[in-house]
Amino acid sequence: MHSLLRSSPLEENFSSKLCTSCNETKPKKEFHRILTLAQSKALLKKPNLTTRHTLYSTLCRSCRNQRKRRTPLSIKEIRTKITTGDIHKDIGENLIKQKREAIPKARARVMKEYWQKKKLGWQSELKANLQAQVTRYATRYYSYKNHLPEDATPNQNALLLQHSYNYKEAQRIRKDLMNRVQAGEVMAVDVQINELIKRRKAGVV
Repeated sequence: MHSLLRSSPLEENFSSKLCTSCNETKPKKEFHRILTLAQSKALLKKPNLTTRHTLYSTLCRSCRNQRKRRTPLSIKEIRTKITTGDIHKDIGENLIKQKREAIPKARARVMKEYWQKKKLGWQSELKANLQAQVTRYATRYYSYKNHLPEDATPNQNALLLQHSYNYKEAQRIRKDLMNRVQAGEVMAVDVQINELIKRRKAGVV
């Protein structure tokens, strides 16, 4: 009959280690990292070294992987990693070549977006200008309406109707102008709605 062998707490302490990041006790092999020969030479500053060096970390393998960067390396950083042996020379040179080829394309894309935004910027200015004017007409109408007495005179009621008409006309003009812009028409950004309302009353538009 075979007996079940159990390791003593002392033996377990020697074969495991506590991670300073996740605070979990894991086998010691989870804390080892064997460097490449090039990394070992760079770390120990021994160009004639023939054996690979092992590093012992206070972080387990999972926590070390989580701390790896997620952003692309710069050309300078790739050069450094080639020197230290973290990246093979051929792979590193290929990455540098790809980055240098991508730089003009990235610059062209940024400039295209800049000029496109600048070209269409007047539309945002026009929209903001029209909205500000419509808001003023709305404020004028609702302010007058809320302060109108119950026994308002005919003149006061007529003025309320005038404010209501101007407010609705301002909304209509704003909608009409923005529809024309969407259709491809270009116009000045400082359009004044009150001038268009006057022209409409005069039968010009």
